[in-house]
Amino acid sequence: MSTQLFSVAFGVGTQNRQGAWLEVFYAQPLLNPAAELVAKAADKLGYNGGNQAIAFTTSQAGELAEALKGVDAVQAKLLTRLAESHQPLVATFLAEDAAPASTPRPISSCTCCPTAWSSPTASTSPASSRCCPTSPGPARAPWTSPNWPSANWKRA
Repeated sequence: MSTQLFSVAFGVGTQNRQGAWLEVFYAQPLLNPAAELVAKAADKLGYNGGNQAIAFTTSQAGELAEALKGVDAVQAKLLTRLAESHQPLVATFLAEDAAPASTPRPISSCTCCPTAWSSPTASTSPASSRCCPTSPGPARAPWTSPNWPSANWKRA
């Protein structure tokens, strides 16, 4: 296994009852990470090459944080915080600039075209963001609205 990777990231996310990842937040993803960092992470988490998303435990996060203290202080600090998490943890290793087979595909908000946003090469221009003529376009997250949070909203 080569220790030269395109990217590596440690994150926290949520999984459904079947164990499939629903979403993951990576606080400090690395592009072209140091070979020493990759080697230590691969050893602790069982990475054996290719593009993979590997779930790991809080105890593994703590061990990896200790191992990375002299290699990358930022990643060591992040892993120390992840070791305190109550959410599932995941490390994503990308040997090449392609999606890992174990990461979920984006979910479309268009009910008429359920696979509209599944292509990583799809155009993101505003004119092409609609998947079909009847689609209103991609859904906006409420927090991206200039009115978020609205003064008219009340807690239930």
